[in-house]
Amino acid sequence: MKEVVYKNKYIDKFIATIVSIENITDFGKIKGDMSKILIEENLFFPGGGGQLADVGTVDGKKIIGFEKGKGDVHYIITEEIKKNIGDEVVCKIDWNSRFDAMQQHLGEHILAGTAYKHFGINTRSFHMGKEVSQLDLAEELTEDQVYDLERLSNMYINSRMEVDNYIIKSSDLNEIKVRREVETDEELRVLKVGDVDTTLCCGMHPDNTIEVQELLILKHYRNNNATRLEFVAGDRAVRISIRNKDILKRLSNKFSCSEEKLEKAVNKLSEEFEKDREEIKSYRNDIIDLLYSEESLKNMMNLDVVAFDFSKYDSDFSKHALRKYSHILTYKVLVGVSNDMVASIFNNSLDKTSLDIFIKYLKETLGFKGGGSGNFIGGRFPRDLDFEIIKDKLQRY
Repeated sequence: MKEVVYKNKYIDKFIATIVSIENITDFGKIKGDMSKILIEENLFFPGGGGQLADVGTVDGKKIIGFEKGKGDVHYIITEEIKKNIGDEVVCKIDWNSRFDAMQQHLGEHILAGTAYKHFGINTRSFHMGKEVSQLDLAEELTEDQVYDLERLSNMYINSRMEVDNYIIKSSDLNEIKVRREVETDEELRVLKVGDVDTTLCCGMHPDNTIEVQELLILKHYRNNNATRLEFVAGDRAVRISIRNKDILKRLSNKFSCSEEKLEKAVNKLSEEFEKDREEIKSYRNDIIDLLYSEESLKNMMNLDVVAFDFSKYDSDFSKHALRKYSHILTYKVLVGVSNDMVASIFNNSLDKTSLDIFIKYLKETLGFKGGGSGNFIGGRFPRDLDFEIIKDKLQRY
C-alpha cells in the first residue's frame, strides 16, 4: 500500500487522474452498466489489518467493490463514467465510515495492548463488525480483570498518547519488541501506541489515543478456553454511554432513588416479585383443584382423548393443570386450550407414527398450527374457533 494513503488519512476529498478505465456489465452477483477504474494519486484505503476498505464515490458515482492487483486497486463504480485515460475525477471518501473504522481499530489495539501489558495475555484474533467488534484473548479473564481492562484502556485513551505508524525491514524486527511477531522477508508496518502497544499492523488509525474518545466492553464470555470480548469504541461507545445514562436517570426517577441506590432498589423489587410469584403459584394450584375435582376427573377415566377448556387462563396455567391431571387420569392424550387458543397437548401412550397421525388430524380438521415430539406438543388453534367444536372433533377421533 502506498505511503501517501497513510500520510493523508484525514483527507476525505481528492482529485485523481484516470490510469485505466473499462466499462463492464458483470461484477460477481451484480449485473448492469458499471465502470472498472484505476486512478493515480489514490487516497482510498483498500482494507487491511482486519479493517474494511473505504467506501465512497468517484465523480458522484458510488464505489460498490474493488479488485486488488500487484500494488494496484481497481474500483468498481455503479454506473459508467464517461471519461478517458488521463482525465481527472473527483473522489470522495465516506468520512463517517472511515473514521469509525479508525476508532474501532485503534480501540482494539489499546484493548489488546492493555491486556498484554497488565495481564500478560496476548490476542488470538480480531473481528471488526459494523455494530460490535470482537477481540479473542488467549486466556480466560476474571470479572475483575475485565473491569480493570476496560478502566485501564480508557485511562490510556485519555492519556493523549501519540500513535506512530512506520515501515521497517524484517531484518530489523529483532531490534524492537512487538506484541505479535511474524516470519516474513517482506517490509513490515509497525504500529506504536504510546507505551501501551507495539505491534505489526497495516490498518489505518487516528494519530492520538484521545480521538478514540471512549471504549466499552459490552459483553465477555468463554470461547474455546479463551475470552471473547465484544466491544465498541469512539462515537459508537459515546452514543451507548449517553443512552445508558438516560436509562439510569429514568429508572432512578421511577424508583425515586439515586443512581447509586438503584441496584439495591431493583434487587428489592426482584425479591418482592419472586415472593409474589410463589404466592401466585399456590393460588394457581388451588384454582386447578377447584376447576376439576377428583370426582369429576374420575368420570373422564379411560377416555382416549380428554379436552379441557382453560380459556380464562394462560398457557402456563394450562400446562400445570394438565400435568397435575395426568397423575390422576388414565388417558392417551390430554388437550388444554388456554386464552388466545393456545394448545398444550400431553401424550401418554401414542408412538411416533400414531402421534404424527393425530397432529395431522388436528391440522386438517381444526386448523391447528404447531408440533412437537415425545410427551408434549404445543401450538395454536384458530382464534375464532369455538372450544366445543374442538372438544367434539377430539371425541370423534
